[in-house]
Amino acid sequence: MTREEINNFNYRAFLILIRSNPDLTQQVLKTGYNPTDVFLGDLSTPFLQLNESFKKALLKVYRQNFEEILNTKLKAEFDKLCVENRLLNKRNYLKEVREIEKDVVQDIKLELKRLNRSFTKDDDEPIEFMTYDTTSGIEEIHADGMVNIGGNMDDIGELINYNTINIYDAIALHEQLALLDK
Repeated sequence: MTREEINNFNYRAFLILIRSNPDLTQQVLKTGYNPTDVFLGDLSTPFLQLNESFKKALLKVYRQNFEEILNTKLKAEFDKLCVENRLLNKRNYLKEVREIEKDVVQDIKLELKRLNRSFTKDDDEPIEFMTYDTTSGIEEIHADGMVNIGGNMDDIGELINYNTINIYDAIALHEQLALLDK
């Protein structure tokens, strides 16, 4: 394989092939990796993050079956899977946004814990976050991260995750809380 072929190798399609073929599965298992491990990533998405040593193990199995022993049936199946299951070696923006959301939620909860108090619209000086159009339904934010919104108690993380509170407003809340003194 050339360097360009390695750089453009479709690990996603090859893992799908391996998982459907017991012989290939056994060959990968002999390298010390379990190709059916759910922690490898979600094969339904074109974005796949694999560590370099696992990639080398997969390439070794590929070379054994497609270069040393030319298995035309497997090759045809792999080529078909490559067309049906593209791999994008690009950034997975959705995953990155989800990670940012988790970080913001964690940081907001840390600030609320640090301040150890609840915030309401009726405070003498309510935090600006509670006056935004998009957050006007929020009646109270508790020190444990629970939010009273429209009479219902919800975790702030869930509200951010489901975009009831958008990420920009959540970031603004974090910044506002960080500036408050205990």
